[in-house]
Amino acid sequence: LPFIPLNCRGRMRRHDSRVLHEDEENAIGHFRPVRRSAGSHGSGSDYDIDNEEDIGDDPLPLGEDIFAMATASFVRDYVSLQTGSFAYHVRLTRMVFTMVLVAGCIFMQFFLLSSVYHLLCQASVHQIREDYSQYQLVIYGQGHVHQNDNGFWRGDGVHLNVSAFDTMTDSQKHSVCQIPLAHPHYTGVILFIWSLTCCAELRNAFETLRTLLLTVPTVDDLDAVLDKVEGSVCGALVSGLTMRMKFFISLFIFLPRFVTAVLLTILGCRWLLATNSLSELLLNGLALEFMLVLKELLYVTLASRRNKFITVNTFLPAGVDEYSMMNSLGAAGWAVLAGGWVYLYMFHLQAVVPDYNWDVRKVCRTWDGAVLER
Repeated sequence: LPFIPLNCRGRMRRHDSRVLHEDEENAIGHFRPVRRSAGSHGSGSDYDIDNEEDIGDDPLPLGEDIFAMATASFVRDYVSLQTGSFAYHVRLTRMVFTMVLVAGCIFMQFFLLSSVYHLLCQASVHQIREDYSQYQLVIYGQGHVHQNDNGFWRGDGVHLNVSAFDTMTDSQKHSVCQIPLAHPHYTGVILFIWSLTCCAELRNAFETLRTLLLTVPTVDDLDAVLDKVEGSVCGALVSGLTMRMKFFISLFIFLPRFVTAVLLTILGCRWLLATNSLSELLLNGLALEFMLVLKELLYVTLASRRNKFITVNTFLPAGVDEYSMMNSLGAAGWAVLAGGWVYLYMFHLQAVVPDYNWDVRKVCRTWDGAVLER
């Protein structure tokens, strides 16, 4: 593809790139200039302290990942193809390539999810259930246990014989005392951080989709889709979308992103609770994050310079709400959501150790080799 400088205000460096550049400009159609807001932070005496919360209405960037690139490419190239682009094959190829990248990212994420579940999670869950079942049989005795629906031993919660713990081998004691649920504070913080990481992905996707669906108006004319950002040679503001474009973006770009983030949250928490090692619990939490950053990795590695240029120069309307307590602190709701999810999962929804009696921590305190929270 012809080269253009990454600074959208710079001149074209090659004469043959002018054709494609002018075609890029034509993609914006019959636009009205959108002036960048200077904001309320002036210089010297022009600064009004009472108006310091006016953050202006500057257009917002789409972001820098393959989902943002796919959105920018689809909007720009679809408009150009429908309104008569003479760079037809270039635009069609770019649009197909970005959608292939999105499909490839989603495929790899679902493949890794499936592999983690079948190759790692199931084996870890079975092992930790076996360890806890043997512990229950020893600590409560044959006459005070029953088999649950999964066929594992569970004590009655009353006839706890702490001294029977000494009859177990050090290896068995270590396996039992390393159960994550025996360390609820340590485990809870790690699950909270992981859930908050997934909430960040959900929030980013949700806010972008909300802007595209609600803030950006629905239009019938493709000439009303893009406006030029004043002061930028090729900056384009998405000022409207047709109903068909909104449907495509929601279904093929954002819906898989939402589903992947939710599944990662659930499966990640399950795998972490099944990790029967306190050190590996922390490492596994760090390892899970690379599945979320895959979209940035593919963008940085596989996106061409021009595709990155188009992505960072496509903007959305700001849609910033007025200054209020809710708008200032409302984002804290994501932390509440993450914390509530962790509490519900650990104490009510987790199926890693069904019918867990919360009786390991106090017994392991009697063993000098145990590593427990103080």
